[in-house]
Amino acid sequence: MIHERRLSTFAVGGLAVYLELFEQRILPIVTEYGWDLIGFWSAGQNEVGTLNQAMHLWRWEDLAVRERRRDAVYADPVWRAEVVPVITTVLTRQENAFLRPAPFSPIR
Repeated sequence: MIHERRLSTFAVGGLAVYLELFEQRILPIVTEYGWDLIGFWSAGQNEVGTLNQAMHLWRWEDLAVRERRRDAVYADPVWRAEVVPVITTVLTRQENAFLRPAPFSPIR
């Protein structure tokens, strides 16, 4: 099992746009292709620390499954027509990391 952490930073005002896009468009599309969302967190404009960020955690069976499912989403015509154009206007930075659970972690 692989866990992927995605951390995205947005222009001022972009986080609200992204949260709505994620709920209305992104999540339904990726779920259709078998993506497994474990959690989603955000830091808005009135919080402490780095602002305008969203972090999501995904679970994958292995890297080959991840690659196939990501390729399928990226080829989806709705993704290309309705998601990518919005993301490219609000996203300023994105970081991905694969996480390895410690032996005592409740999520494995």
